[in-house]
Amino acid sequence: MDAQIVLRRLMAAYGVETQAALAAELGVSENLVQGWGKGRSRPTLTHLQRAADATGRTVDWFLRGVPAVDAVPIKTYTAGGGDHWVVADEAEAWETKLPPAEKFIAFRISGDSMDPVARDGQTIFALAGVPVQSGDLAYVEMQDGTATFKRVIFDKSRVILQPVNPAYQAGVKLRSEVRRMLPIWGVRF
Repeated sequence: MDAQIVLRRLMAAYGVETQAALAAELGVSENLVQGWGKGRSRPTLTHLQRAADATGRTVDWFLRGVPAVDAVPIKTYTAGGGDHWVVADEAEAWETKLPPAEKFIAFRISGDSMDPVARDGQTIFALAGVPVQSGDLAYVEMQDGTATFKRVIFDKSRVILQPVNPAYQAGVKLRSEVRRMLPIWGVRF
């Protein structure tokens, strides 16, 4: 974390121009904020969460500059494998802080195989351009166009698709059957 960049984001979020004004907003000493500006110290998670709660931003926004978006493309699919694209309504999108649109896809869960991690109807966000590691929760798209959300486990030339819900059994696919896998960035509750 670059404390000086985080400091600039904090000041922008609060709409203040001085470190003294930011200190007053956060309820901390001016010396502490000056230390962030000089790189001697950095804001704690408590400071960032307090700022997120007060400004409507996210801790991730302060740390990485992840912006809010006005609309979110949502990929919805049924347990039977059919799929289509819809766009989240404005209220849904407003509540969701996401990376730039070209970096993610979002989809709605249908079914309960990943319960309690994600439940039927919730929206899952998967991050593009980041490799999936064995054991990650991931959006998995098959060559035939179907998609699923499971924990992936790599086993030589196979990909094991493990549901979280113990009532379901794992599926096994050859790596050649998988078009792409994207790690899960978050769940909208």
